[in-house]
Amino acid sequence: MKKEELKKLIDTAAGRIPADTVIKNCQIVNVFSGKIQTGDIAFSGDKIAGIGEYQGVKEIDAQGRYAVPGFIDSHIHIESAITYKLFYGYSITFAKKSKFIICHTI
Repeated sequence: MKKEELKKLIDTAAGRIPADTVIKNCQIVNVFSGKIQTGDIAFSGDKIAGIGEYQGVKEIDAQGRYAVPGFIDSHIHIESAITYKLFYGYSITFAKKSKFIICHTI
């Protein structure tokens, strides 16, 4: 990510500038905590800047629908599905996008 993009993302997350797009009035599901909160999802470019209360250049009303921002499938069995070489390629991509990976089956 370029320095300008990071600055814009941080400023958007802090509410200093309007988000490019905001999905408003969502029921936001946190798959790790199991909690659901009502709020908005703010985007800076193609990145999620934050959840909470935001204003955006473009606003979409979710009308109370559920959203799972950044949802990933954090469960995989490599021993029966794919080769190790393919797994490592997938793991690097997965870790890059999700910022974590747990390899308990190797």
